[in-house]
Amino acid sequence: MPRLVSRSAPAERSLSPVLGKAPEGERRGKLPAIPPTESSGETVAQGTRAEGIGLVLAPAKAAKEGCRILIYGRTRWGKSCFARHLVDAARTEGIASTVLISDPKYPDRPQYEGTLVHSPQGIGPALSQSAETLVLRPGVSVADGAAACRLLAESGEPCLLLVDETRRALAGQQRWIDTGGPDGPQAGPKNLEWICLEGGGVRASLVLLVQRPRQLPGDAVDSAQIHVCFGLGGRSLSYLVDAGTVPREATETIKRLQPGAFVVLSDDEEWDRRVYYSPM
Repeated sequence: MPRLVSRSAPAERSLSPVLGKAPEGERRGKLPAIPPTESSGETVAQGTRAEGIGLVLAPAKAAKEGCRILIYGRTRWGKSCFARHLVDAARTEGIASTVLISDPKYPDRPQYEGTLVHSPQGIGPALSQSAETLVLRPGVSVADGAAACRLLAESGEPCLLLVDETRRALAGQQRWIDTGGPDGPQAGPKNLEWICLEGGGVRASLVLLVQRPRQLPGDAVDSAQIHVCFGLGGRSLSYLVDAGTVPREATETIKRLQPGAFVVLSDDEEWDRRVYYSPM
């Protein structure tokens, strides 16, 4: 496995990885208790992508509800590659049966595999043909995907919306782009907001890939069960520390993460002191 952090990163206490079901009684987003082990002498303890994904999905799997996951990192640091494996695992674990992926980044080629949808009118026919993964291309907005995800979840079908470019989901600083519920503007909460705040109970899941965390609406951060951090630095990392998302003890490691390497944090700043690696 390649070196995951730069040589100047401080040594961290090693903890054994977490696999499988979280212990009964754990509250939303809380990482299972992990017994400490002796340091192996490595810069940090290392884990595999599969181990990291198991940890990320553990709260939703244990609670039998939708997941709300935020994935932070610089561009070209491995977020999309990791997300492809994450949504496959979410389907395998029964967290979602249908996946909607907002993938507008490259107009000439998709980043994800699935049924390509180029207009909002194409979502319904694709779903009627039992497509498991819909890749929403530049002609389909995040708001269109959120509306479809909500309708699926409310009809009893577990659904996951992955937003590869979260800035496309925003109408400005900390504001979602969509304008109302399924019955039109002012008819209840916005669909993205609804997925964050109410969707988990009906197994609607949301995964956001984020480069600038300070732009996120508060309900996205507050409802997240798990935060996945690839390499970050500067104001973005400082913002997450000040917001209570990243523990200060993890900052030096996160600053020095190499492409493909990530850490997993719970919603109350718990960190298992491991660095996981997702080959790009």
